[in-house]
Amino acid sequence: MRRRILALAAVSLVAISGCNAIGAAQGGQLDGLAWQLSTYLAGGAAVPVPDEVAATATFAEGQVSGSNGCNGYSGPYVASGSTLTIGPLASTLMGCGPVQSALETTFMTLFQQTGSYTATSTELSLYDTSGAKTMTFTPQAAVTLESTPWNVVSYNNGNEATVSLVIDSTITLLFGSDGTVSGNATCNSYNGTFTADAAILKVGPLATTRMACVSDELNAQEAQYLAALQSAATYDITNGTLTIRDADGASQVIATPLAAQP
Repeated sequence: MRRRILALAAVSLVAISGCNAIGAAQGGQLDGLAWQLSTYLAGGAAVPVPDEVAATATFAEGQVSGSNGCNGYSGPYVASGSTLTIGPLASTLMGCGPVQSALETTFMTLFQQTGSYTATSTELSLYDTSGAKTMTFTPQAAVTLESTPWNVVSYNNGNEATVSLVIDSTITLLFGSDGTVSGNATCNSYNGTFTADAAILKVGPLATTRMACVSDELNAQEAQYLAALQSAATYDITNGTLTIRDADGASQVIATPLAAQP
C-alpha cells in the first residue's frame, strides 16, 4: 500500500510539472499564415505593439522569417505537439529609430525563449519554458504597395548610404489606388503621382508644402528622402517590409506598415 501511494504521488508530480512546462499551450498549425505581433510581455503585463512599427513571423518547412520591428531575421524552428523551439536567429544590421530598435531587442529575446505555443486560425500565442505567455500574434493581412500606410525607417542620403531617421522624426508614405502618392516628408507634407507595374515603380514629380524644419539636420533629411523616393525604379515587399531601389539596385527607401493591419 505504501508503494502504491508513493507511485501515485510521483505520477501526480510529473503531471503537475508537465503542465507548468507548457502552460496553456495546445499546439496547432503554424505554417500557412503570416503572423503579425500584437502584444508582448513587458513588466509582467501584455503590452500592445506601437502603431508605428510592425513585427512579423512566417513559419515554413522548419524555417521562420520575418521582421523584428527593425531588421529582417531568419532561422530554424522545431515544433512537436505543443512544444516549440526557435533559433538561433540571424538578422540584418540596419540601424533604426528608438521605437523600432526597442521592439527589435525585446522581440529577438522573447521569440528565442519560446518553449510552447497555441495556434488557431485567429491567434498565435507563444509561451516561455515556464509556461508564461510572452507574445501574441494575429494573422497578417496581405501587405500590398497600394493602400498600405507605410512608416519609413531608413532612406538613401545620396552618399551611397542608407541611414535611419533622425531621432523623434517621422516620415510616412502612402500609395493610393488612384495613382497618387503622399505622406509626411519630415516637416512638410508631399504629394504627387506614381506608376507601378509588377516590380517596376516610378514616383514623381512630387510637390511639398514650404514650412522650414527646426534644424539643418531635419531639412537635410527631408530633401534627401524626397530625392531618394523620386529615384525609385523597382520595389519588393518581403516579410511585410517595403524596399524601394533605384535603377542600379541600390536601396533608396525602406518602410514597414504604419499600423497593424486588420
